[in-house]
Amino acid sequence: MEKTRRIRIQQFLHLTKASRLAMRGGVEEIVEVQGGHIVRSIGCKDRHSKVCTAEGPRDQRVRLSTHIAIQFYNVQDRLGYDRPSKVVNWLITNAEATIDKFSKLLAWNPNTVNQNAQQEKDRQQMFWLLKNKYGGK
Repeated sequence: MEKTRRIRIQQFLHLTKASRLAMRGGVEEIVEVQGGHIVRSIGCKDRHSKVCTAEGPRDQRVRLSTHIAIQFYNVQDRLGYDRPSKVVNWLITNAEATIDKFSKLLAWNPNTVNQNAQQEKDRQQMFWLLKNKYGGK
């Protein structure tokens, strides 16, 4: 188990180009959580904690714009929760069914949207060229 943990840590650090602490032989810890795991440094400030998701390592903390942060804390106050993580958990739990429906309904692909927009633009140009060439009104 300990050997597997060390291998995982080495792979993670290699993928994230290894922090200075790791290059000096620092120690890291992997904490398993539901849906992924957290890699954090031991013995120093926890500035670089990452959570490992299906999309790869991501920062544990999330930044919000001022407007969204105000709305978020208003929701927290209305729900009566003392921790932001409880509010996020509540929001995810209550929106999960809707998110699942929406993701099945529309698998959004930016390339498809751009292609459709380009096709529409090309179609309009062709229309105007034909109209001008054949004198349509």
